[in-house]
Amino acid sequence: MIGAEPRRRRRRGVIVAVATACVVAVVTVGLALAQDEIPVTLRARTFQYNRTTKILTAAGDVVVIYQDVTIHADHLRADLNTNEVRAEGHVAIEVGRYNAQGAALSYNLTSHRGRIEQAAA
Repeated sequence: MIGAEPRRRRRRGVIVAVATACVVAVVTVGLALAQDEIPVTLRARTFQYNRTTKILTAAGDVVVIYQDVTIHADHLRADLNTNEVRAEGHVAIEVGRYNAQGAALSYNLTSHRGRIEQAAA
């Protein structure tokens, strides 16, 4: 009996670890553009949203899709008050048929203006 108990614990640990590693969060958030809300799709391994500050943070294979803009990154912080997005780590952005890669990106989803840092050719 004593030997069987640790095996059960190990199995649960493996199952929980595998389930956690396979979970990818998908959430749709609304951007505050005037009085209308426009949906944004966000996929990430983890994310947190602060309702008070309206700051969304995401990590792990982050993908943001908004209209014709797709952003890929390791980490992302979005301010839903200003629609400013800050992406870091293996950043790629596609706007229509144009794309760019770099280490970091600051982008405003409302104005469609941004800046990519350490851009790759």
